[in-house]
Amino acid sequence: MQDNGLLTAIDVGTTKVCTILGRKTGPGRFDILAHSLVPNRGLKKGNVADVAATQEAVRRSIDEVERKSGMKVQSAYVGVTGSHIEFENRWQPMDWAGKRGIVTSDDLARVSDHVAFSGVGERRRLIHAIPKEYAVDGQGGIRNPEGMHSKQVEVETHVVTGDSSVVRLLVSAVEQTGIRVDALVLQPLASGEAALTPSEREDGAAIVDIGGGTTDIVVFRRGAIAYTAAIPVGGYQFTNDICLTYNSPYPAAEEAKLTYGHTEPYMVKADEDVPLPVVGQTAPLRIPRRDLVQLMRERAHELARLVMLRLKEAGVDDIANFTVVLSGGTSSLPGLEQLMRRTLGMRVRLGTPERPPGLPAELRSPAHSTGVGIMIWASKQQQAAQTEESKNRERSVEFRRTNVVARFFRQVRAVLAV
Repeated sequence: MQDNGLLTAIDVGTTKVCTILGRKTGPGRFDILAHSLVPNRGLKKGNVADVAATQEAVRRSIDEVERKSGMKVQSAYVGVTGSHIEFENRWQPMDWAGKRGIVTSDDLARVSDHVAFSGVGERRRLIHAIPKEYAVDGQGGIRNPEGMHSKQVEVETHVVTGDSSVVRLLVSAVEQTGIRVDALVLQPLASGEAALTPSEREDGAAIVDIGGGTTDIVVFRRGAIAYTAAIPVGGYQFTNDICLTYNSPYPAAEEAKLTYGHTEPYMVKADEDVPLPVVGQTAPLRIPRRDLVQLMRERAHELARLVMLRLKEAGVDDIANFTVVLSGGTSSLPGLEQLMRRTLGMRVRLGTPERPPGLPAELRSPAHSTGVGIMIWASKQQQAAQTEESKNRERSVEFRRTNVVARFFRQVRAVLAV
């Protein structure tokens, strides 16, 4: 963590690296100083496939925010995702809790460390250990047991892990640029920080973060994270379908997707053609735009069905009060929001980051939900750490004061006993 009040978030995506630099202005608050967006060709389906290419993209992104802000970046919070991510919801006894007669904030702060040393395994790296709820003396459903009198406390924790070798490549690609990694942040969890409202978290909601290589899902219930999943389908597959179908080079297919893409054939003119370069031909191929849209519609239907399966796996059945929030660059594909709404049969909306106040207009898009969310997550974590440090100092002062008083009375008793 930088000690000059700066916060840095790096969203290392399959197609781009987004870096955001900010300065803390108060408890959990920050101002954006600079941001950058550079192409990345070093990842495949969220996993680092080319360390050198990823490192170069991160370096260029960092250099750009340093040039824009005039500040030196020393460390950063880094987003992580990919098909290697796994989760489990785990109940564990908090044997250390209640030793002073009541459950303290110290007891609660030890949950993550306890999970890290209990059953994660050498091949897995702990990303998050997020308490969901507690049980005190057998009574569950307790969100915060601090201050309760009990010596029998259990915690249900949402444990997110990544493949150690995959995570090591990501961390290495960042640290070889001279940037220290403060912590890793699950990308869809970060997107939820930026795009979900408190009431949505409470009533039940899912972030469906459609990135370049994967679609990541995080489900929230009663304000807490309940489920995490990654689908190996993203914007790359939409573009690759065009490449394979028409033998078009990837850059040209990507441009066609962005310029003419849609998921609803009836929304485009029947006689509209699209120019598409073809490998080995000098003149571009002209194809009906509806054919291009139909191709993207089929991929979108596949993705929607996969999302529906993951939501069923997560136990989402009360769809009346459930909301799906789409984020990530591919979520802005015209027609996708409506297609998802019809397929899933529930409320669906685009998630656009609106916080903090003064957020630059160019960051107010679903494509930047992860980067902005990492900043929000980082500011909350730092604030929580500072609050805990302050409590520890107060307890230390009180402990010393109590010892001084106790020593004084021992001396008085000793004198009187003579």
